Amino acid sequence: MPATINILEIIELKKTLDEKFDIKMHIHDACGGQYFSTDNLNPAGKEYIIDYFKNKNYQVIFTSNDTEFYLEDIRTC
Repeated sequence: MPATINILEIIELKKTLDEKFDIKMHIHDACGGQYFSTDNLNPAGKEYIIDYFKNKNYQVIFTSNDTEFYLEDIRTC
């Protein structure tokens, strides 16, 4: 089941991705939880997203084209 994170974490990550990597991240709220999409995702930015959430005990699951992702709690994977 996808994990849900708080808005403060989202704001922090969005700001960092924009300033450091020129990546725009968008949040989408759906019945099954949150998911995210990105504009201009690059390898360094993708690695940053993965590490950012790994440090918060989440696994990032990207779609096949790497434009969308959702989170799973590592403790429940």
